[in-house]
Amino acid sequence: MAWRPFRNVGLKIAALGLGTALWFTVSGPRVDRVVSGVPVTYRNTPATLDLSNQTQTVDVHVRGVSGQVGRLLPSEIQVLVDLDGRPAGLHELPLRADQTVAPMGVEVTQVDPAAATLLLERRDIAERTIPAVSITIRNRASNRQVELDPETVAVTVTGSTAALGRLDPATVAAEVDLIGLGVGRHVLTVRATVGGTLTTTQVRPSTVLVQIR
Repeated sequence: MAWRPFRNVGLKIAALGLGTALWFTVSGPRVDRVVSGVPVTYRNTPATLDLSNQTQTVDVHVRGVSGQVGRLLPSEIQVLVDLDGRPAGLHELPLRADQTVAPMGVEVTQVDPAAATLLLERRDIAERTIPAVSITIRNRASNRQVELDPETVAVTVTGSTAALGRLDPATVAAEVDLIGLGVGRHVLTVRATVGGTLTTTQVRPSTVLVQIR
C-alpha cells in the first residue's frame, strides 16, 4: 500500500491540536484556589424526618493545574453529607475534603466552614389554613382592565407541626394565569404554592371569576 502522508490531513491536525491542548492542561503549573458557593447535598434523610435550616453552600479549597482550576465552576463540585441513622434534633456535622466530589485532577484540600448545621424534625403531619391570600394575576395585558371575584382565597398548607409554626403567611402565594385569554368573562383555577418542606393541599374557592375588559 502506498504511503500517503497527507491523507486525512484535517483530522491529523485536529488530533495534534487537541493533544497539545491536553498536554498543556495537565502539565501546567499547579495553583490553589477557593471556589465559593459549592452546593451541599444531603443524602439518606430518614423517612420519618424532615430536613430544614441546613447549610446549603460552602467554600471549597482546591489545588490543581491552573488551566483546569481557573475554569472550575461551583456546580462541578459537590459536598456530600449522609444523614442515614441520624435522630431528630439540631445537628452539626463535619465537612471534610474526603466527602467532596470534584473533577479528575482536582484535589480538594479544605471545606469552609468545616461543619454543616441542620435540623431534623419529626414528620408529624398537621394542617394550617391561611384565610385570605391575595390572588396574583400573571400574564396580564397592560391595556386590559381585569377584575377578580373573589380577590382572595383560603389556602390550606400541610407539613410538620414545627414547620407550620414557623410559616410566614406572606410566603403562601395564589395566582391565576391569563395567558391566551381575551376580553370577556372567564372561570379560572387558582394555583397556590408555598416554600420549604410544606405543601398546599386545598384552595377555597378553587376557581374565581375573571372579567377582562
